[in-house]
Amino acid sequence: PIVGAHNVKNAVGALAVCAEGFSVPWSTLRRSLLGYEGVKRRQDLLAEVDGVRVYDDFAHHPTAVEETLRAFRAKHPTGSLFAVFEPRSATACRSLHQESYPGAFKAATRVLLAPLGRTNVPESERLDLDRVVAEIGPQATLATSVDDIVQTLVREAKPGDTLAILSNGAFGGLHGTLIEALKAR
Repeated sequence: PIVGAHNVKNAVGALAVCAEGFSVPWSTLRRSLLGYEGVKRRQDLLAEVDGVRVYDDFAHHPTAVEETLRAFRAKHPTGSLFAVFEPRSATACRSLHQESYPGAFKAATRVLLAPLGRTNVPESERLDLDRVVAEIGPQATLATSVDDIVQTLVREAKPGDTLAILSNGAFGGLHGTLIEALKAR
């Protein structure tokens, strides 16, 4: 089941629309809600390797990143929470959210940022990742590559930790590479 205040709000809104707008009986809504399994790439548990949980989530907007990390922290209150973020979308690569991204990661114990996923954004409009890292603090690192991220996570992740991979794309194959590297350590 998915967790987080944002998901509760979405569910309540959907139930209200169905009940009030379409006169769907509450008994039907209850059954539907109890059977809801979520959607692909939202709080998707990909693997648990030696007690390290690896999740995939589509979050890339600062609000989605923040709410998703808060939900993971609520679900797994102990252990470290690693936020592994790929700024890849058209807006995530731009300075439009420069002020919002640092605060979006506050629920995370450790933050690993990948290089910008788009190189065609004019430099004057690009998200300044060095600044994001500086504003987050010493728990944040700007990685140089997917391999750099994998090496860092294999070295630092311990049993009981949660790794939240946040990207709207394939993240250069990070998911599978990371899981295999965790199994091999």
